[in-house]
Amino acid sequence: KKPQGAGRPSRNVPVNHAFESEDAPFPSNFVSTSKYTLLTFLPIFLFEQFTRSTNIYFLVFGILYLIPQVSPVSTSGRYGLIATLVVVMTISGVKEAIEDYHRHTQDRNVNNSTCTRLLRDGTTEAITWARVEVADVLVIENKEKFPADILLLASANPDGLAFVETKQLDGESNLKVKLSLKDVAELLHEDAPPAANDGAEPAVAPLSAQRAAALRGRVECEHPNDKLYKFTGAIQVALESDGADAYAAAPRIPISIDNLMLRGCKLQNTPFIYGAVVNAGSDTKLFQNMKEKPRKVSTLERKANYLVMTPIIFQIVMVVLLTVSFSLTCKDNFGADRAWYVTVEESVDLCSAEQTFYTFVRFWIMLAGLVPISLFVSVEIIRVIQVMFMQADRQMVDTDRVPELPMEVRTSNLNEEPGLVKYVFSDKTGTLTANKMEFKKCYIDGRVYYDDGSPETGDDPTGSPNISKTSAISVLPAELRNELSIGGPGHASAADKAHFSACAEFFRLLALCHTVQLETSDDGEVSYNATSPDEAALVKASKMAGIEFKARSSVTITLGLPTGGSEEWEVLQTIQFSSSRKRMSVIMQTTKPDASGVKKTRLYCKGADSVIFPRLCTEDQGKVDETDAVLESFAAGGLRTLVLAYRDFDEKFLEDWMEKYEAARGTVGDEAEAAMDAAVEIIESDLRLLGITGIEDKLQEGVPETLRTLELAGVKIWVLTGDKQETAINIGLSCGILTEEMQIQVINETQFDDVEAQLDFGIGKLRAHMEMGKTAMDFGVVIDGKTLEFALEPRLERKLMLLGTMCKTIICCRVSPKQKTEVVEMVRRNDPDGVTLAIGDGANDVGMIQAAHVGVGIVGLEGVEAKLASDFAIGQFRFLKRLMLYHGRHNYKRLAKALQYIVYKNACFPCLDFFFNFFNGFTGQPSMDPWTSGMYNLFLTSVPVVVMGGWDMDLDAEYALSFPEVYKKGQQLSMLHVKIYFYWIFSSFWHGGLTFFFCMLAGTYGPYQNGKTVDLWTNNFIPFGCIVVTVHLMIMVYQSTWTVFTYSLLLISMTAWFWAGACYTSEFFTITLGMGPQVYYSYQTVMGQAISWLLVFCLPVLCVTPTLAYRYVMRQTRPNLKQLVQELMNSGMKRSDIFPKEDKLHAIVTKPAAAKLPKFTRRDRDINMSGFNFDEDDNIGLELRTAAFNMPNARRERMRMLKRSGSDTELGVTGVVSVQTEAEKLAKEKSHRRHRSEGPAGSMSRVDEAQVADANREWAQRMQEKARQPVVAANEADAEVEAENPKEAAKRKHRDRRVNFVAEGESEIVPVDAAETGEMPPKRTSF
Repeated sequence: KKPQGAGRPSRNVPVNHAFESEDAPFPSNFVSTSKYTLLTFLPIFLFEQFTRSTNIYFLVFGILYLIPQVSPVSTSGRYGLIATLVVVMTISGVKEAIEDYHRHTQDRNVNNSTCTRLLRDGTTEAITWARVEVADVLVIENKEKFPADILLLASANPDGLAFVETKQLDGESNLKVKLSLKDVAELLHEDAPPAANDGAEPAVAPLSAQRAAALRGRVECEHPNDKLYKFTGAIQVALESDGADAYAAAPRIPISIDNLMLRGCKLQNTPFIYGAVVNAGSDTKLFQNMKEKPRKVSTLERKANYLVMTPIIFQIVMVVLLTVSFSLTCKDNFGADRAWYVTVEESVDLCSAEQTFYTFVRFWIMLAGLVPISLFVSVEIIRVIQVMFMQADRQMVDTDRVPELPMEVRTSNLNEEPGLVKYVFSDKTGTLTANKMEFKKCYIDGRVYYDDGSPETGDDPTGSPNISKTSAISVLPAELRNELSIGGPGHASAADKAHFSACAEFFRLLALCHTVQLETSDDGEVSYNATSPDEAALVKASKMAGIEFKARSSVTITLGLPTGGSEEWEVLQTIQFSSSRKRMSVIMQTTKPDASGVKKTRLYCKGADSVIFPRLCTEDQGKVDETDAVLESFAAGGLRTLVLAYRDFDEKFLEDWMEKYEAARGTVGDEAEAAMDAAVEIIESDLRLLGITGIEDKLQEGVPETLRTLELAGVKIWVLTGDKQETAINIGLSCGILTEEMQIQVINETQFDDVEAQLDFGIGKLRAHMEMGKTAMDFGVVIDGKTLEFALEPRLERKLMLLGTMCKTIICCRVSPKQKTEVVEMVRRNDPDGVTLAIGDGANDVGMIQAAHVGVGIVGLEGVEAKLASDFAIGQFRFLKRLMLYHGRHNYKRLAKALQYIVYKNACFPCLDFFFNFFNGFTGQPSMDPWTSGMYNLFLTSVPVVVMGGWDMDLDAEYALSFPEVYKKGQQLSMLHVKIYFYWIFSSFWHGGLTFFFCMLAGTYGPYQNGKTVDLWTNNFIPFGCIVVTVHLMIMVYQSTWTVFTYSLLLISMTAWFWAGACYTSEFFTITLGMGPQVYYSYQTVMGQAISWLLVFCLPVLCVTPTLAYRYVMRQTRPNLKQLVQELMNSGMKRSDIFPKEDKLHAIVTKPAAAKLPKFTRRDRDINMSGFNFDEDDNIGLELRTAAFNMPNARRERMRMLKRSGSDTELGVTGVVSVQTEAEKLAKEKSHRRHRSEGPAGSMSRVDEAQVADANREWAQRMQEKARQPVVAANEADAEVEAENPKEAAKRKHRDRRVNFVAEGESEIVPVDAAETGEMPPKRTSF
């Protein structure tokens, strides 16, 4: 809903109901997540149920069944169809009611939770959360949850801090620090603090409830929004004793997210706090973030709609055929004095148009059973069983967690979708990696330190021969403690003193610039609670180096020193990290002055190199190249890097800046962020470089094996990460998705034309290599976020998609969360039949998780946002293999067979009615009583569907995972192929017709031993029983798994008719209850004959024998891959027994050695692994540092490579090529031939310009001819085909995926844009 006061940039909230706000009324704090109430359940439920076409269909024909003129029966059986519909909807209603009851229970528990409200007279009252209002002042005690978004006024802790647990909000278990408002808290303390004892520091006066009750004020803040980590505003407060409106003249105190306690969080380690409610109910940030998940429909569910339409088409054909037959034979069958017993009234003409219409409707009602009424109910039951099995799988339980973390299915209607996945989009940090950081390297004052305690061999990345390579963790602390105090005298040389001082400052920054909280357990063990694993790793590293983070208060941080002493720093300001800033800064001041009597004031800053380097002072700009080389080597080793810097300034500069900063903090509205950025930019400049940190984020267990298995299963892997390109590539090598045999194309461009040229180059190059016999597994693409901005535009996205489908994998680095979503949406648009799966663990992955067909959230260390937005939640990435190849594949195969079987068994029974009407004068008379018909669908044949959908399994988990190639059949939806589906339809007609005619020819109508014949209802019990047994035998033919449980269920279900028929035709049901007097004792009569039992046992076997024989012959003569694996499984053979020389599928993939790295190419030049460092710079974009572009003519060479115009002669049929290289070859040949006859061979440097120009023209003409010949030949061939067979010509156009080039002019080779020519492949055609 539109927020109150939305027309203004801010809203006013009273404190302690000081005034009536113009933004009132504010939302109530009563919350409801339920879907129904007692009054609305029935109308809403019925509305939703009748949005399903099948329910409307059966409702209409159930009503028609009750109309005497068109009803085929006149007994109570005409209520059978309505009764069946009621049963089906009742099952769905019970399921909905149970789910909503749980939601009501949760809402009731939340709304009835209690908290304490401070009244105006200074007393308190306990109220429920539902009664909390905006402007209330609440007293929240330790371990109590916040009922609303509360502004922290004062904390009972002496330092004014409050500690908050945000686990329910973002999943992080560490405590967050919230700051009370100092000026406000001073108003709430008692006037006279207790006297100090024995010269100790004065104690802080306790908070006064009376003063808090007398507090009046106004909060001007932003409108409610979903930004969890942003809040801006200002508060004005005063005591009521100063005047009713005294707060209006009070100074404005800036407030931020550091002062806001969010609903859903819990107060910890704090006796109590006073807080003012600013957002309640739906306005709280918790509820603002509760966006409704997009409804996802599985591929099989969409196919099910088509499966339902096919029986309707057959029903129309059958009804029309019977109606026409009735019209043609009516006079002969019901003419003068014929079949007189059929006419109820003498005046009724059965052959009239009116009666023909009634007969048409009667036929339609009779054959309504062709449409499977129980389809969706059966599917829901099957999915519930599948969910139970998936969540009970012990192999998908993360046992490393405490408590253990099982796999969770959050969207049950997508159980089978993981078995159809063609594209996997994966985040890197926390998804492929463990998000458990270890401090590995650091670079300080020209020296690189390692954490292993020993020097590393090899050439130094900086090229400086005198750099020390020792351990930052074990060696450095010893050196610092060796008679060397920080900044003090010692026996070391002046150079060593300066270096060790720089080291101390480096680790001091790590110990001060963070948001880590100390937590002491009951046994006295101290642990670090950090907002990210990186910060905890850095603080631990500073501790190991001798500078330990010892304590934190609201205004100070205490450090322990290597010499055994300590130092205290005052926190003047903290500028938090954000994804846009990419850095964090703290302004610190020593609490004690130095020898000169001055307190040292310093800004410490850490962040990404792209934001720190431009802010360095002039003196340190010369260190950038050397530092950047080290940074590149760290990133190439897969380390996460941070650059550390500091700045000193005097108190006057700080005072002036603090005034500007406080004014910016008080800004509210759209200008708030810009004002803050401008103020921060002033102080975060002229920085002095300290060094670099390198943190390792290790791969999760089983990641390489999982990715390799998915590749063998035919799944395309796209890695989408925000990390630097070198780090992303290194992770790709470690994971095995980039191998030493591959050729990797690196695409980094900043202009649209350049991006298009490189995409064309890649497509042409890959196609040329594929024509030489190579496969997509030999190629990979690395592309960055800036390039994606252009590649995702409509004109280029088809080319990017084509490039992605031609190669093995694509790694997208430096991408934003929005770009992750756009990449997934791009793939879905261009390959509508391909199923996508996105997996991630953080809030930045929510967009792509929701955009993909299947979203998988990893419950990691970055919160639970990914889990809440996902369809499946798992603990580790390796479980994805089992989810897709085992559970997903089996669920797909089970459900696909179950859907087709439901259509088959529903069509079998109406086929008896269809053939029966050819022998009853086409009157529309059904062969069976309607109650028996309803029993057929709901009771007699429902169990086989559930058995197949829930328990059938063609391969054990071991073989399904070790032979991932069988997964490819699911990507093609082979189980739902039109031929297979129509075979099931044909089988229903075949079985129905065979059963009916055999029973009729067998003379089951009598006479029997008593000399009597049987009536209509009694006679048709025999074919009905045969059909029941037949559909059970049919499912046994397709059943892959046989256990005692499944065998017992099928046997009980198949024999159920024999006792159910006897019960139904007994006196109690037929006479006493009046359900069917006409069938009283019919079953007992007909089943008392030997011929009946003979038909029931033999006829079903005869029906299924052709299917069984065909499947046996095909399995023996033309087995598919799955059947071969089944034979291996039955014989106990493993994959290693078949492929003894194959690399073990589950072997750990290690990163290739330097000599065996893949071949990396950018534009048409090969580049080395250690050379591709791309520095982000807003002016020059992303520029590659390689030897090729460090030449004197680098700029000219670079511009030549980026030519992209209509007369560009440097674009060949395989993309961008080097004119200079071809020209040199031709010129060398001519020069060599000339010098062989005229003298010594010349060199290329002496070739004159005329020769080079001739060579250029000759090369251009040759390339033009090469480009023209295949196009002309292809056009001539297409013209011939089009003249003979236009349809085949159209197919050939769509099948040809080449990027064509045509020749224009004498020396112009222009690529043809498929989008401009209109020859785009159809949208539903897969690449």
